[in-house]
Amino acid sequence: MRWSLLIGAALTGAVPATADPAAAPVLPELQAVWALVDLNTDQLVTLPEAELALTNPRFEGGQAAAVAALRRGLRGLKLAPVTLPQIAASLPYQADAKPPTPPWQSYYDDALKRINGSRRELFVSGGPRLETVSQGRLGDCFALAALGSTVARDPQRVVKMMALLPDQRVQVTFGARQVTVVLPTPAEVALGATSCGDGLWVNVYEKALGALLLERQKEPKHLTPFSIITLGGSPNTALEFITGHYVKRVSCDLFRPDKPATRQQQLARLDQIRQELLAAERDGRLFVGGNGPLKSQLKVPGIVYNHSYGVLDYEPRDDSVLFWNPFGHTFTPRGEAGLKHGYPTAHGQFRVPLTEAVQWFSSFSIETTLPPRY
Repeated sequence: MRWSLLIGAALTGAVPATADPAAAPVLPELQAVWALVDLNTDQLVTLPEAELALTNPRFEGGQAAAVAALRRGLRGLKLAPVTLPQIAASLPYQADAKPPTPPWQSYYDDALKRINGSRRELFVSGGPRLETVSQGRLGDCFALAALGSTVARDPQRVVKMMALLPDQRVQVTFGARQVTVVLPTPAEVALGATSCGDGLWVNVYEKALGALLLERQKEPKHLTPFSIITLGGSPNTALEFITGHYVKRVSCDLFRPDKPATRQQQLARLDQIRQELLAAERDGRLFVGGNGPLKSQLKVPGIVYNHSYGVLDYEPRDDSVLFWNPFGHTFTPRGEAGLKHGYPTAHGQFRVPLTEAVQWFSSFSIETTLPPRY
């Protein structure tokens, strides 16, 4: 079909004939929501328009999945505004297309699966369970790492953070601050972290933290909580919001090949980390951490770089640390557990000797009793 005919199809509301609706159900669903998403009626949908559409509770089921797919495609490839004919012309997906196009149908299928697998309750099993959590499509590992450390230490603390109000609103208490958000829409659920059907609590947390970050903007560049949380950030910031305390960073930089340090300096830093972690556990304080892009750190199979991790405990008997990757994945080493082959991982949790962890980890961030920086 010619491009002019495709444009005409979009204007008249007809599904372009270049794609079979049965094979690509994302297209008729996009057609159904297009006029509501395209706020300025110019036939183009921008990323800000798609971000705002995520917050619209009117979209449910397939329509919500289409909105989520649209937003994911626009942000994922950093696309300019798109038209419905352009999307239709890219179906079915071709991996070698030049320029590359998003796999719209795959994004739609993934979003619909997430929506259908969720339940519109805050807590289904009475409280959060870390083994149900898996990071979604927002790139917010920094936020989830802090949440994971909190859930592992005291699940009921998260329950007490959230109070369900009338009109589908939730009041969330972070330290000494409170923020009220509307329950996540189906489209937001499609892109946020999953709790494997165990309630909306993890998405409420994401949305509430995003709302606090919106308040800190110096300029109103981001319009929605999910828009700003997608930028990523430091797990220190998220943990400071949760606890209402300053979070101290202890670096592992002395163990990098490009950071000359004596063995005595390294041993002193190891002892400092041990003492900081032990004191925090004794006092009921939390810790998180992360690593940067893979540069001078040791490359370890199964470890994700430029990523935040929950740090769940320190065990002095064998000098080991229990980590949690927000992806919630499973990994089996192809050999003896260690730096060479990686570490057995279930539901994102894996234990590592501290002397090995410092060779791929960037820093531990530990809650103090001091006021926060925000």
